[in-house]
Amino acid sequence: MSTTMELHKVRAPVYGESFGKMEKGYAGKEATETTPQIGMWQFPPRPPARPFYTLITSGMSDRRMLLPQAAIERHYRYRMEICIYVQQPKREHFLALSIAARFPFENNTFLAPGHTIECPESLFPGSQLSAFMFMSLDWCADGDVGKKLVVQGDPVNLLWLVPITAAELALKRARGIEALLQVFEKNNHPLPLNEQRRSYV
Repeated sequence: MSTTMELHKVRAPVYGESFGKMEKGYAGKEATETTPQIGMWQFPPRPPARPFYTLITSGMSDRRMLLPQAAIERHYRYRMEICIYVQQPKREHFLALSIAARFPFENNTFLAPGHTIECPESLFPGSQLSAFMFMSLDWCADGDVGKKLVVQGDPVNLLWLVPITAAELALKRARGIEALLQVFEKNNHPLPLNEQRRSYV
């Protein structure tokens, strides 16, 4: 079986090709019987194409998520990594990534595009954002990470972590993910996180 370090080395060249040279890395909590060791890597801005930081997990894909038969039949992926884009990295950003990445392993479930996680409180001081939404990146160049990265024979899906408000989460639950994505498109939702943005609904 491959070690955590060996699998980090599998991800490193794929990340580097897309995001450039890693600026900082954090090892994350030690692995347990149920949860892999999930580190987080920080990549600096690369203007003009990438005028923001890219924070991405490295280790979530070390283990398969638990997919029900219906998800397998829909060709959802067993392995995943998560990224978020920010203007200036903060402790809260890495904490959000860690909570999201550990969620499927700690709750015997899986994550896929369109899934959401409700949080018990605001994600950032003074912010309305209190839930996570996970979006596919197939529409932009970063989606290539998911096309190139393979761990132990499984293709890895890269999801964009998008913090949302309670009202936006309620809309998604009532009318589905497409309704919420239409609202995001109407408001030209940017890639970099704005912690203090107002709710779109």
